[in-house]
Amino acid sequence: MLHGLNLRKTQDGSKLDFEYSLNFFKKSLNLLEEIFPENGNMAAIHLKNMFNETSPGFFKNLIFRGGPNINPGIISIKNKDSLNYHIYSFNKNFAELGITVEYSDIIQECKATLRKLNKQEKIDFTWLIELMVTN
Repeated sequence: MLHGLNLRKTQDGSKLDFEYSLNFFKKSLNLLEEIFPENGNMAAIHLKNMFNETSPGFFKNLIFRGGPNINPGIISIKNKDSLNYHIYSFNKNFAELGITVEYSDIIQECKATLRKLNKQEKIDFTWLIELMVTN
């Protein structure tokens, strides 16, 4: 939740700054280790695993809501290029912590949401539907 509230955009305002997110996450992990010196490392591992598991859902929310549930509308992913940029940037920054997101997992996560949309709502996501067909 804190990560969602602390998302920042790049200077041009069109992309998320995952370098900032990484630094914020590292500070959170360090704080846990300081507060719980005997179990802080286990808590950090748990947070990393949870972040890894929830990353496809995070990207689904970026696509459909423009941000996480707690911070919708922060950015707009309206095409394949924007999605690819954000995936690349996320993986480039978080890989050092063993956190990455797979393209196929994001597509899978999006399928269920697309099924719930009516025909009119799906028009905005034609690019995503085309991606699903080709992948």
